[in-house]
Amino acid sequence: MGEITVGNTTIQYSERTSTRAKRLRIVVKPHNVELVTPPGVNSKWAKEFIEQKKQWVFVKLNEMNERAARQQSVEPFQYQSGAKILYRGRRLKLQVIETDVDKPEVTYSNKFIVSVPYGLNSTTRRQQVQKALEKWMKEKVRKDVGQFITVYSEKLKVSPKGYRIKGQKHLWGSCSSNDIININWRLIQAPKQVLEYVVVHEMCHLIHRNHSADFWNLTTSIFPDVVRCKKWLKSGEGWQL
Repeated sequence: MGEITVGNTTIQYSERTSTRAKRLRIVVKPHNVELVTPPGVNSKWAKEFIEQKKQWVFVKLNEMNERAARQQSVEPFQYQSGAKILYRGRRLKLQVIETDVDKPEVTYSNKFIVSVPYGLNSTTRRQQVQKALEKWMKEKVRKDVGQFITVYSEKLKVSPKGYRIKGQKHLWGSCSSNDIININWRLIQAPKQVLEYVVVHEMCHLIHRNHSADFWNLTTSIFPDVVRCKKWLKSGEGWQL
């Protein structure tokens, strides 16, 4: 654990070594700063690096904390009629209706309609709506990812041994050492092309286990719109490929 000082503010940060890291980088999340270093980096260099970036860290951390506070303040109003659900890059209206069903059912047609059983209290109703929507979205992502893998396996002449739809806290996707691809189900919030890019990105790691020039040349050769998709992903602060 280290710390930097900006004016009268002291910011603590953790340090983590990553075999995937090719350079020093700083990951800022609400109330948390992490310095990621490649193996073998001199600790003095690492400290000098974050010291040089401390003003950026200070500004970014404040932005993240303010954003988290705003999200927390509106949380009770989510998953009830009138809320907006982010789906495929669009914010769509949610309508919750009580009907004669045993468990929540999700219908989609330019908006989300979730039917719930009669008589639920407001907290239970919101929880069930959230659970039903997440389950529905995970299945959508699972289907999309399977289709993308089929298409790009033919183009790349290589296939993963399998894929999993997960809820990673800080990753959009990953490729394990045993050739299993993991995709974050929350990519359902992104335009479909962004989800496609993440699948392509991870499949290219089956060939190049790094972010070398060869890796990026391969990725852009079969998916030309890399830059725009990466820009969208970077708008989700604290997330990374």
